[in-house]
Amino acid sequence: MHDWGMTVPDKKRERRSVCHGSISLECHAVTSMFERRFHLLPEASGIDGLMAAEAFGDAIALLAQSFIASHVAAPRPSALFASQQRWLLSQAALARHFRAAGAGGPGVSRRAIGHLAVQHSIASRNTAYAFFDEILKYGLVLPAPEESRAGEVVPAPAALLVLGGWYEVHLAALDCIDGGDRGSRFRSAPERLLPLLAPAIGDRLLASPEIRRPGPLYRIFAWTDAGGHLMDRLVAGSTDTHRGLAAT
Repeated sequence: MHDWGMTVPDKKRERRSVCHGSISLECHAVTSMFERRFHLLPEASGIDGLMAAEAFGDAIALLAQSFIASHVAAPRPSALFASQQRWLLSQAALARHFRAAGAGGPGVSRRAIGHLAVQHSIASRNTAYAFFDEILKYGLVLPAPEESRAGEVVPAPAALLVLGGWYEVHLAALDCIDGGDRGSRFRSAPERLLPLLAPAIGDRLLASPEIRRPGPLYRIFAWTDAGGHLMDRLVAGSTDTHRGLAAT
């Protein structure tokens, strides 16, 4: 595995716009690791630099509108990222899944989800167990086909499709800022790149205290059911309003 380091978000985040700051954190976390492998980070590489870019508003609008469209097209898989807690549990499970698929070792099980939730201070074991039972019930994960992996699950194709779209749109948002081709490069080989990206990015997201325990302004939205979807709609609405005012 390549060493894809992550720049720790600065302490000014709580003084920024809730929606813009939170989406920037995700975008920066994704691309910081991608940069070490593909040298794709924009010249404005910090969060402040990204937010200062002229096309930052367009990038934010692309993210929000894409997330809304994903929720409409595939509400159940998109619900995996609907709140901060579910998003973190999903990241932990996906990192474990792809690592096991690539190098062997135990995969994702009900017990493993509970352990990961407590290990990373995401949720209680009971909450994690309820999350596992829900995604299994609704077919977002499927029982592993191998008899030797009894009790383990693998992501369903629909969940992998949403996950791939999540990576692609974050990379495309950076392309809006500097005219890069990250999104198209990922789209050309998602089956090869996703197993490389998911474990590295998941590990580093979970290792960041600011992402696991965001400030109070962010938690108002992100730690509630469908809070992420609400933020997306607020951001999309605000950018549409801004464009309308600018056009008059």
